[in-house]
Amino acid sequence: MTGNLRPEMDPANRDSILAKLKQTATSVARTADNIEGYSRTEVADILAKLRDVNTKLLQAASDIGQTAGTAKEIITLNRDNINEIIDNMTNVSESLKSTGKEIRRNPWRLLYKPNPGELHSQNIYDAARAFSDGAEQLDAAIAKLKALPPTAATSDPQVERIRKQVERSFTDFSTAEQALWKELSK
Repeated sequence: MTGNLRPEMDPANRDSILAKLKQTATSVARTADNIEGYSRTEVADILAKLRDVNTKLLQAASDIGQTAGTAKEIITLNRDNINEIIDNMTNVSESLKSTGKEIRRNPWRLLYKPNPGELHSQNIYDAARAFSDGAEQLDAAIAKLKALPPTAATSDPQVERIRKQVERSFTDFSTAEQALWKELSK
């Protein structure tokens, strides 16, 4: 048995177990050296790249903060204009809704010219519609007043703007009401 094992233990025989173990140990040592070399250079590169990414993230966060501050400033400075645009869009929406209802009810009115008797009825209808539109504007202004916090001061610019809108809406409503009564009395 020792005679059979002796060639396997001969390091000069490259097919022997001992030679293969020596090759494996040498390969493991080379691999460990390579890993150590990579870890020294690659880890340093990875850490440098992480530092760059971190710097870029901090810059992006700073930029977002500045952009948010600028947006807040723009909204604050243009709040009245933005509110007026929203009010105008609401009025246009209400007008389009009324027009759509009218066209669905009477599509012939788009192409037909009424005779004098029909014109009087049409004027009454138009005055009633203007009255209804005025009521909707008053409702919208009152809803804005109700949405204000109870602690809002009467000198607050937003309260003053809504108060003026209520006055304007009430004036339009009164004018529409007078036109309706005038048409009804004819």
